Amino acid sequence: VLVIDGGMGMEVEKIAPESLNAAGWSSSMNLTHPDAVKEAHLRFLRAGADIIITNTYGTNRHILEAAGLADKTEENNRTAVRLAKQAIQDWRASGGSGEPAIAGSVSIHAPGNEKSKLEGRSAWPTGTQELANYAEQAKILVEEGVDMLFIEIVWNMEHGRRVVEALKSMSGVPIFLGLTVFNEEICVESHDIRDGPLKIGKFDERAAKAHSPDAISLTQAVQEFISAGNIVGINLMQTKSDLVLKALQAVRAAGWTGALGVYPDSGTWLRDSWDCSGLDPADLVKYAKQWKEETNAQLFGGCCGVGPEHIAALSSWAKSSRGSLTLAMWYDSQMRTRPLWTKTWTSFVLSGFSNLTAQAVQRKLSLREAFNYSLQACPPYSHFWFMMLDTQLGPGKVALKTLLDQAFWRPLLLLYVFVSNGLLNRHKWTDIKDNVRKNLAPVIFNAWKVWPAVMYLNQKHVPALYQSSVMDLISFFWDVYLSLAQSRK
Repeated sequence: VLVIDGGMGMEVEKIAPESLNAAGWSSSMNLTHPDAVKEAHLRFLRAGADIIITNTYGTNRHILEAAGLADKTEENNRTAVRLAKQAIQDWRASGGSGEPAIAGSVSIHAPGNEKSKLEGRSAWPTGTQELANYAEQAKILVEEGVDMLFIEIVWNMEHGRRVVEALKSMSGVPIFLGLTVFNEEICVESHDIRDGPLKIGKFDERAAKAHSPDAISLTQAVQEFISAGNIVGINLMQTKSDLVLKALQAVRAAGWTGALGVYPDSGTWLRDSWDCSGLDPADLVKYAKQWKEETNAQLFGGCCGVGPEHIAALSSWAKSSRGSLTLAMWYDSQMRTRPLWTKTWTSFVLSGFSNLTAQAVQRKLSLREAFNYSLQACPPYSHFWFMMLDTQLGPGKVALKTLLDQAFWRPLLLLYVFVSNGLLNRHKWTDIKDNVRKNLAPVIFNAWKVWPAVMYLNQKHVPALYQSSVMDLISFFWDVYLSLAQSRK
């Protein structure tokens, strides 16, 4: 679990109420109130944030142009990154320890003031210029040394497609896609509609906004975005907490198995100010536990209305989780960074123990036999099989994947086990063929009594990256049987 910071613009506003720009939200803060921006970063660092986001949500060229600051685009963005770095230096100087990361924000926030946006008069540039503006901002942020880029508030496909396309050229830096939904149907608008995306009124009176007729499901949107861009993580942001779980489930339903983060907002926009009474810190932690448990989300923070007190509560929970799950977190990090090597040694260890267990049943002990059995089991061939199924057939289609696995892959895999294990144990070729002839068919038929159900549940509930390892774990008991079967004379 990693903790993202909270709502930067609102935290700066608390420190310097005059810092907001009516025509560009947080667009001018870095230039007019740099000390307040740095102090806001410091507050989130002291609260325990592992990732702080640069105050560049409103600093691309077309937002700044609407605010009369287009000529300050480069200075504004470079200053924002430098302020984040200075905040980390000051935090360390005052006793902070750790390696906080800096994420550079690139948003599709509409240019212009709130009134113009609600009247449909947002000052969007041409599509070509919009692409260039996103690329320009991202390039500056990367040059200044951000650790990653956070695309933010993608609530419509029109501008979402442009920002994803623009950032394709950014190599060597991880890119997270930040999606936002406002409706119970968990849809993403097709274009920038402006009828008040956030319901006016207090939080407990809020009703989700209906989507437009040509909106598409969040699942469809995710599938399109991950196929079009170099996305390594997906964040759900500025979304009400009561919509988050369904939205996270929709992201996973799209076949996304990578990093998943969530930073909801708290409260409601009242057109002239933000009411922050929606979500207290304890409730945010309660939600975060549920989101992690049910969707394996790993990054948690907040957006508008979420302050240092919320981040402190998340950090306390995250640290306690890390303490009890250190080994699991390490293994998960190995799976993500070195999947082939991790799956190889996992299969080797589990297969060796299963063979030794089978030998114990037979009241014998041969370390060589156990080593040979592990050796034939450790190549990560199943990793490629499961990833191929996921890549070629896409998300879902669980029954078809199960059928292909059991009709083709399982018999082939069992034949490989019989032959390779016999060769490694220096059995005569005639003995290997005899063993295959006598025992392979019964083993396959017995496998069909167990593995179709296992495969179906694995495909339905486990991300593709982990499917072969889950099968390895369940295979411990199957391999005890298989070790006995292949050793029969």
